[in-house]
Amino acid sequence: MPAIGRVVALYRYAVKSMGGEPLREAHVGERGIPGDRGWALRGKDGKAASAKRFADLMLASAVYETAPREGEVPPAKITLPDGGELSTSDGDASSRLSDWLGEKFRLVPAEGMNFDDLPLHVLTTASLKTMERLAPGLGWDARRFRPNVVVEPIEGADAHEGFPELGWLGDLRIGKADILVKKPCKRCVMTTHLQADLPKQPEILQALVDHADAAFGVYGAVMTPGRVAVGDLVERI
Repeated sequence: MPAIGRVVALYRYAVKSMGGEPLREAHVGERGIPGDRGWALRGKDGKAASAKRFADLMLASAVYETAPREGEVPPAKITLPDGGELSTSDGDASSRLSDWLGEKFRLVPAEGMNFDDLPLHVLTTASLKTMERLAPGLGWDARRFRPNVVVEPIEGADAHEGFPELGWLGDLRIGKADILVKKPCKRCVMTTHLQADLPKQPEILQALVDHADAAFGVYGAVMTPGRVAVGDLVERI
């Protein structure tokens, strides 16, 4: 099988739209990385709160208190922008987060139900470098785009006009997991928000529209579960 890249970073996001945590490895199941978007704030209408509307969510971060396994969502520790901390298991967690956001929500677990699209999001370092070249001076940091898997392409393999993953639609093996890459990831206003040490930059989305038709990274489904670790090869199958 021809190798086309190597995994250089893995991320999991315990609470939908909050900052995530880097991983060294994960056993990727049918629902993606266990615990990814395992918790969400849901409003009276049952819909999950998203940073598309509540940008402040991206100023908070969340990490699991114990390692999740497929089919379970353990408690996560949330750190708010002011440094305050709470656990998803706290009895007042929903009310504290509701007071912070200014709207009533319930914090609920729902593994595999909080994705905007498919359960695995892959982005390449080549695409980041392409946008750095086309739109210099902006924050082309992988964290801004919330991928699960960041891949460094092997030089000369499957170049696709500076965005190699857009040419990877179809079957891939990432580490020991087999992935069906189905579609490009169309970007939204979330990419422009202030988060952690990344500034608010409305120009990010406009640059993606101008140079990439707003497609940046790809979404995939997990066909055969398996372990994925930083350093693993990405191969066509």
